[in-house]
Amino acid sequence: MKTSFRPVQSLLCGALIALGGASPAALAAPLDNVTAVTAGSTHTCALRSTDVVCWGWNAFGQLGIGTFTNTPSPTPGQPVPGLGGTPSAISAGEFHTCALTAAGGVKCWGRNGQGQLGDGTWTDRITPVDVVGHTSGVAKISAGYDNTCVVTTSGAVSCWGVGGAGHAPIASGAVDVKTGYSHACALTAGGGVKCWGQNSLGQLGDGTFTPSNAPRDVVGLASGVAAIAVGVNHSCALTTAGGVKCWGSNQGMQMGTPFVPTGSVNTPMDIQGQTSGRVAISANSLHMCSVTTAGAVWCWGDNPYGQVGHGLLIMIPGPTEVSGLSSGAASVAAGVNHTCAVRTNGQVLCWGNNDFGQVGIGTTGGNVLQPSTVLVLAPNTITFADIPDANVASSPLTVTATASSGLPVDIASIAAAGGPQVCWTSGMTVTFSSPGVCTLSATQTGDVDYMPATPVIRSFIVFDAGAIAVPRLVNISTRVKVVSGTEGVGIAGFAVKGPARKTVVIRAMGPSLASAGLTQLLNDPRLTLHSSNGVVLTNDSWRSGASYGGGTEVPTLQALGFAPTDDREAAVIVTLDQGLYTVVVDSSAPGSVGIASIEVFEIDPPQSPLINIATRGQVDLGNDVMIAGFIIEGNNPQTVVVTAAGPSLGPAGIANPLANPFLVLVRQSDNMAIASNDNWQTQNNPADLSAILASGIVPQHPLESAIIMTLPPGAYTAVMYGVGNTTGIGLVGVYAVPQ
Repeated sequence: MKTSFRPVQSLLCGALIALGGASPAALAAPLDNVTAVTAGSTHTCALRSTDVVCWGWNAFGQLGIGTFTNTPSPTPGQPVPGLGGTPSAISAGEFHTCALTAAGGVKCWGRNGQGQLGDGTWTDRITPVDVVGHTSGVAKISAGYDNTCVVTTSGAVSCWGVGGAGHAPIASGAVDVKTGYSHACALTAGGGVKCWGQNSLGQLGDGTFTPSNAPRDVVGLASGVAAIAVGVNHSCALTTAGGVKCWGSNQGMQMGTPFVPTGSVNTPMDIQGQTSGRVAISANSLHMCSVTTAGAVWCWGDNPYGQVGHGLLIMIPGPTEVSGLSSGAASVAAGVNHTCAVRTNGQVLCWGNNDFGQVGIGTTGGNVLQPSTVLVLAPNTITFADIPDANVASSPLTVTATASSGLPVDIASIAAAGGPQVCWTSGMTVTFSSPGVCTLSATQTGDVDYMPATPVIRSFIVFDAGAIAVPRLVNISTRVKVVSGTEGVGIAGFAVKGPARKTVVIRAMGPSLASAGLTQLLNDPRLTLHSSNGVVLTNDSWRSGASYGGGTEVPTLQALGFAPTDDREAAVIVTLDQGLYTVVVDSSAPGSVGIASIEVFEIDPPQSPLINIATRGQVDLGNDVMIAGFIIEGNNPQTVVVTAAGPSLGPAGIANPLANPFLVLVRQSDNMAIASNDNWQTQNNPADLSAILASGIVPQHPLESAIIMTLPPGAYTAVMYGVGNTTGIGLVGVYAVPQ
């Protein structure tokens, strides 16, 4: 049993916060035309007559708006895209959201670390994706903590994700389902309730505390139930007589009374004051709510954030009517620490914790103790133009950023994790400290009338005009066919030569290669960067790489022009020490094969150049040959050695090496073949053999190929074939010869 009383100071502070958030601002207007609302842990979504809008925390993309930007109030001009019309239902889990489409399919978005989105991956999604096997024929949805369940039109229950809610063997007869943290319950066509999953606190309601993967009948509820609700470790039912019964944990007094001697109950019990006249119920973490026939909202349970809505930060034994909601409510949705209700006029009221703006009143922080109207604030947009690359000697630089609201814009510099601090800001003045990538963030936090503006990130290169004249490789990439098995992955090695650390962009491209007319592409490429010390990072989708560089990778990739056009492709921007690195490209989808491109781009500084790339992969026929591209920049020519290896890979443990590689070097400006070689010891110019030997970049087998040339600045391609249309594992390398 848990009883909690908060200090008086907390009550007074909370009341002030409530008063401050209750009155609409002059330019703000209530969100309207809402038919349903759903509340997650720190976000809220509303189903309107024409669309779905979400607000609150968005670190996993759970708002579904195509970014990771938080928003403290709904933005009707930015609804959740890609839902195929207006959905019939929505459901918010802890950090993910799902919608039941008009076509009877399910689309989900947000966190996917446990597979709760059901798209066959573990990749977070910032826009809706189809659930595999459920693009039609679904009647009900429920998003839980790290799991999701549906009821099909045939009455079957299907679940995915983790927790005891998974794998429910209900083949028919269900009309609704609700899932929580580690258990779930289904409502049958006969008005009965069945539950399954964890049961240490009696949340299955079967009279035991024994967990079960098989659905169990809830004692006394074989019929007569109209609706169900599930919290973390408790469950509730709304009877056809309008009463509420609950079972499971009473940690937060979800049973409506402190007098549960064991702290939990394993069979349904009536909730005091809720035995009739109720038409809807909702449960979440440790609190419950109901709606009466008169449209009043009553709540009970844990209340450290004011989510029960009686205006105080204490738990009061038994249900209490929510302040100001004695009538006019159509439905209620309990979140983890906040609650929302839809009024019969199509507007929404929310209350409780607002740390991330989930209450939807345009501000963040504190607890809102009185139901407050969810507001649509006036839009606020930052104008911050692209910044051209700048010479380090031109410091300081003055930039300009404005907001459509007329409110002042703040400019701050952002250093990538582990990278140098290239620039500093004071007001609109930017000072350079060294060559590199300068990333600036323009922010405007809004006020009671205006939305916080979406931050605008601008990145540009600060260069040393004297150093960039040195000839060097600035981009090295390889197109390779990725096949199954450990030998079939694409592997690219490259070297960074000191003295300074170097920032590079690394990409693994697949689907976007279709624009070049290629087919049979790797659909979902994943890259893993290795150093001599182990794995440096892994990326499966370029939009979800914020874990390794301070959260600025996505806008920096976009600002520098390196953002892939397909969200399934991988890309990172990372600052590296001098040394040798390996990029492994495969697919997160088991058994996936196809053509991919492995790319490394120089960002800064030229004093620490890329000096080689070597890529190993499958060499096939036609478009599936191996192609390595590289770019030389600077004011002078650069000598390179290009090699194609095959036979020497056999002693290294490769089972199917390319027996006899052939190499062609192509100038991209006119697509002309400027050199070719079959066997490296046979050169058209005998002096080239001596130069190859002198460079130290020497193939290990006489059937392997090598070309040495001094090339002017420009773009070049090395194409690796198998002599006589042979196939196998090959390795193509491009090496800069020291001047």
